[in-house]
Amino acid sequence: MITGQHACLNVPDDKHGTRVVTASYRGELKTRPDLQARLR
Repeated sequence: MITGQHACLNVPDDKHGTRVVTASYRGELKTRPDLQARLR
C-alpha cells in the first residue's frame, strides 16, 4: 500500500515529492503528521 503511494510521489519533476518519499524511508513519516497528510 505504502509502496504504491511512494511510486505516485516519485516523479522526476516533483523534487519535493521525492524528498517526502526519502524522509518516509528514513522513518520520519512516523513522527511527521504533515508528511503523512501529503501521502494521502
